[in-house]
Amino acid sequence: MVRFCQNLGYENEELLQKRVFDFSQNIQTFEQWKPFVEKLQAAGSMLLETGQKRKDGTILPVEVNVRLIFHLG
Repeated sequence: MVRFCQNLGYENEELLQKRVFDFSQNIQTFEQWKPFVEKLQAAGSMLLETGQKRKDGTILPVEVNVRLIFHLG
């Protein structure tokens, strides 16, 4: 979490108040998130190249490895 804060320019407390949409360059709403979730459910995992918005508005290129995890409880 410390590295994520450093890379994006946020303090830990600020970061905890944010949503995933606040950082995503490509996904700004839940409606835009749905096709991504559907692809992830079909594939089980995905490797994405995207960008995350820093506090100053610049874009940090990132590679994200996403894996679907089921919680049984």
